[in-house]
Formats: sequence, C-alpha cells, structure tokens
Amino acid sequence: MIRTSLATLALALATTSAAQSPLATATLSPPTAAAARCAALVGDYSDIVDAPTRIVSGKAVAGTAALPSYCDVTAQVKPAIGVGIRLPLEGWNGKTVFVARGGYCRPVEMGQCDTALHKGYACAITDYGHKSNAEQDDVWAHGNLQGQVDCGFRGAHVAAAAMKAVAKRFYGKPSRRAYLTGCSSGGRVALNEAEKFPYDFDGIVAGAAPVSKIASSLTLAWTILALRRPDGGALLSPDDLTFVAGAAKRQCDAADGLVDGVIGHALSCKIDTRKLACAPGQRNQCLAPDQIAGLNKAYAGPSTPGSRAPLPGSELNWIDAFATRAGGPGDVEKSMVAMFRTLGDPVLPIDWKLADFDWSRDYKRASLFSAFNDATNPDLSAFHANGGKLIVYHGLSDAFITPASVIDWFEKVRLLSGPAATDTFARLFLLPGMGHCFGGDGPDRVDLIDAIDAWVDKGHTPDRLVATKQTPGQSAYSRPVYPYPFEAQYDGKGDPARLESFPPVRMR
Repeated sequence: MIRTSLATLALALATTSAAQSPLATATLSPPTAAAARCAALVGDYSDIVDAPTRIVSGKAVAGTAALPSYCDVTAQVKPAIGVGIRLPLEGWNGKTVFVARGGYCRPVEMGQCDTALHKGYACAITDYGHKSNAEQDDVWAHGNLQGQVDCGFRGAHVAAAAMKAVAKRFYGKPSRRAYLTGCSSGGRVALNEAEKFPYDFDGIVAGAAPVSKIASSLTLAWTILALRRPDGGALLSPDDLTFVAGAAKRQCDAADGLVDGVIGHALSCKIDTRKLACAPGQRNQCLAPDQIAGLNKAYAGPSTPGSRAPLPGSELNWIDAFATRAGGPGDVEKSMVAMFRTLGDPVLPIDWKLADFDWSRDYKRASLFSAFNDATNPDLSAFHANGGKLIVYHGLSDAFITPASVIDWFEKVRLLSGPAATDTFARLFLLPGMGHCFGGDGPDRVDLIDAIDAWVDKGHTPDRLVATKQTPGQSAYSRPVYPYPFEAQYDGKGDPARLESFPPVRMR
C-alpha cells in the first residue's frame, strides 16, 4: 500500500546461459541501428487480444556504469493505461518480469526495473491508468468506474499482455518465461493475477498482500484511532512505543530458542500488557491506564469482517505511521482518508475525516470497491493446472498489512486444494522481524525472483529460503525461512551463524 520499492527489497534476479539468448553473443548495436530497432516498435498493436495497445515511443538508451543499454518503450493500453517497458539491447535471457507497484495506483517509476535489466530480463511497469503525481490523490477515481476497474485488476493484466507482445516483436520470438513480482498493493495485484488471470504468468511472487484491501484498511484505521486521545493527540509517544517494543521482545524473543533481538515466533506471542503498567509514582518506562487500554484495543483489532490486528513485535513500525511525532495525520492516515472517500457512491465530502468513520455502517459501502480490488478467492486450481508457481511472503513485524490476513487466505487455499497439492505450486514464507516489504529488526533480503525462476525453470521446489540482514557498519547475518506452517527454531547447541542450527518446527 505504501512505502514499497522493489530496489529496497533487494530481490536479485536470475540469469540464464548465453546459449539461451539470441543476443547474448552479439556486440552492442551501433547507436543508429539500435535507435532504428526501437523506433520501429512505434505504432498500433491491434493483434493483442483484449488489450488494444499503442506504442507511443521507442528509443535506444546507451549503456552506462549504472545500467546496460536498453530500448526504452512507452505504451498506452486503451483507454488510458500507461506502460513503461525496458528491453535489453543485448544479453536478453529470454524472460520477462512485470513489476506490480504498491500504493493505490501510482505513476510509472521505471527505476524499479533496474535490477531486472541488469540480469537480462525485459521488464515492464504500469500506472494502471492513474496519471496524477500526488501520492494521496483520489480525485481520479471520482465517478470514474473504468478507472477503478483498471486500477483494481484489469490494468496489470492488459499491461502484461502488452509487455509480452512488444518483447516478441522486438526479439523475433516470444519470451520463454513470464514472471510477476509485487509487494503491498503490488502483492494484491499479484494474487489477483493468479486468481483472475491464471494464464498470464508462469511464476508469481506476492509480498505483504492486503488480500482484502478494505479489511486491511479498516485495521489501519482502527489502529490509528485506538492510539489517539479524545482531543486528537497521540496516546503513545515514540518513546512509549519503543518501550512497548522492548517489552514485547523481553516477553517473546526467547520462544524460538535464541535471544537475538528478533521475535521469531510472533504468531504465538501474547503480550501481557499488565506488566507495562506504571507503579505508584512511576513516570517513565511504563504506561498509564488509558495508554494500556488503547494498546489493548490496537492489539485486539476491529470486529469488521476479515480484519485482523497487527502482531506483537511490529510496534516500532507504528511510530510516525500511527502515532506521528508532530501530532498531525501521517501518510497512512492520509491514504486511508483518500481511499475511504471513494469507497461508495456517492463519495464522501471533501472535509471528511477518519474520526468521522461510522464503524456500524460505513464499511458496508465497500462492496463495489471490494469487487474490483480484493484477492480473496482461494481457488487457484486454474493457475495450478496451467503449471503456475506462486511464492507468497510476509514480514511478521509488518504494521501496515497484518500477516494474519494472508495466513487466513492461504489456509483456505490449502483446504480447497489439499495441503499436499498446494505444496507443489504455492508456498507461504513468513519472515520474523521484517516490516512492510522490507526493513525491521529481522533479516529482510531474500532472492525471491531467483527462487521462483529456479522453481519454474528447473523444478527446484523452495523448501527453504535464506533471508539476510545487512545493517550499515555491522556484519551481515542470515536465517533460514521455512514454508508455512513451519518456522525456524534454534537447536540450542549449534553455531547461530550457521543455517543448520535452525531446523524447522511446526508452528504452535
């Protein structure tokens, strides 16, 4: 939903051998020849089924120390979906990557294709039809049913079709594999592709997905209001939240067998907030009764359908997001206000505030919005039958999209497909200490595209991922992450620096 960047996720992309690429052994095209090849892409692509596309521009970009040479393509799919495509001028590995951006449909930012381009992939990003540069803009959605459909689910589907068609025309043959990766709302887009358009991609990576965008947004709204005083001020200061986060670690860090500053078994962590209460005369490193009541309310979450609460261990990520230092609304609240104003028809007045939300009725206005945006269908049988592979991941310290919601959805997938069958095409990985898509106390860097490529192209099932933490000025360390319903447990005797010291155990 917010703050997501493929670059900061540091997802390394796999390469293929020179023998697999028609351009791998070629020399860099002369500038005039490359420019002509790219310019030749301009025109209408009437043969793309369900995605009438026009290539607006195509220009060759010379390689630099930062990026290899590529063809920079700008396209538009009717009625107004903008698509940016980068095509390697040499060394194409025969595959495409579609990057599904986070946020409520933002303008194209092609920098998120840099890693893919470095590794030989053709890469595309879309704006889903949203042309505004304002982060919290919702005006484009007012009375724009087509725009809401495109933003909700159609945009990625037709943009992916355009990407593959352009790559086929440029290279003279279709891509061997097509992958999609996205986090936050990009993760929701990824799951929608698996559910609604199961033939678009061979492999999909979906991170921190708000399976139900409205349910996740209701949790955010609830948490923001739970941590607010009646006068609108912050109930818990940044220092208070730092104290709460430390208390959560003291109560739960050791559950995975190793006290390392990361709550490894967050799903089974239960915070006794009574231990945080101030003693008579105590003013610091404790909470007053109204603060404990607000904290308990946040941990409980709303009772609206599908909503879940943030987990213990995510409290440091509440700072500024839910309890701003300046006392005013933060980016999360601004985003929620913009979204809730467009939930129904008619839209809410321009001066509507989050505190005006009526918890007994306002969420019921979201049915149309949910139809366009939600990825709650656990039936992935068509995706499975088509040979698709799906990696879902979520940080257990994610304060913005609680992992409990994606776990609920994945349990339904396992129930419908059967656990054994689900293991053959879909895996869920829960990363201890990782925040929303990246960051947090725990290891947050994982080669997820390498993992999906190895699964699709080589049949290497991801029975374990390796997550790495790199903090400036400190040595990097790694931890194994096992597919749900397993988690890592320190064996109590091995070297904590060795992955083998953390075997899998079934979650409690």
